[in-house]
Amino acid sequence: KQGWAKYITARQVPQMLQYKAEIVHDSSENEFTVKVTSPNELSLNWDENLHQQIQSYVTNNISMICFRPDGSDQMAFDTDSILIITDSSLRMLETIYAKKLDQRRFRPNIIITLTEDNAFIESDWVGKRIFVGDVELSVNVLCERCTIITFDPDTLEQDLSLLKKLAEVQNCCFGVYASVAKTGEIKVGDSVYLVQ
Repeated sequence: KQGWAKYITARQVPQMLQYKAEIVHDSSENEFTVKVTSPNELSLNWDENLHQQIQSYVTNNISMICFRPDGSDQMAFDTDSILIITDSSLRMLETIYAKKLDQRRFRPNIIITLTEDNAFIESDWVGKRIFVGDVELSVNVLCERCTIITFDPDTLEQDLSLLKKLAEVQNCCFGVYASVAKTGEIKVGDSVYLVQ
């Protein structure tokens, strides 16, 4: 995306993978706040304390920008806002990699449990629609992976062989990006339907 380079991400600062963030919505005030938990379990707001922590990982001066989660000026996504993987594909990648993989490496919004073991079936979903809960999603493109998946989310230990193995079997793609065609609510355990 145009302008993407001005943002600091875990690509430049892998330590950011150890932070946990959530958006808290106060419906009575229609206000959004960002709550961040540091690796040592310190609770932070989107303020100078968080700024100083992240600044300590980089040499150039950084500043903070605040976007509303319902705004149209967000740059938080590589392609689309929903990233989907399947349990079958994750198990197959673990077999190829010969090590257990934490799903957090892949930052999915949705993990679909398949009724049949059909690894990398997501590749066939591009151009189709998925219905889950009240939500309709349009599957748009495969997710091409970068070096972020090579970092263990707990230890930050890096193993580039994971990306090399994924390149050999899936041309570095794992999972699919989807956009929201109809908003609604999704719950853990909801059935998922794929439509042509």
